[in-house]
Amino acid sequence: MIKTVVGVGGMSCQMCEAHINEAIRAAFPDIKTVRANRKTKQAVILSDGILDQDTVRRAIQSQGYDFLSYEYGPYESESFIVKLKGLFS
Repeated sequence: MIKTVVGVGGMSCQMCEAHINEAIRAAFPDIKTVRANRKTKQAVILSDGILDQDTVRRAIQSQGYDFLSYEYGPYESESFIVKLKGLFS
């Protein structure tokens, strides 16, 4: 599983986040999840493979938002135990 983090400028509300999510899903119908966040100015995408950066850029820019950055790496899920330890530390 690959985690791709894309910097997105210009999001100011939940509808902006929804527009980014929909555009990325349309460009990559096989992705597992996508979650745009206006506060962090990022969209986090989980997929089985590496996503084409130019396609991601076009999807974001087609909605009128700024493509700021692109990085990817292996996705490492936090285990339930690690999350519990964080609650008590």
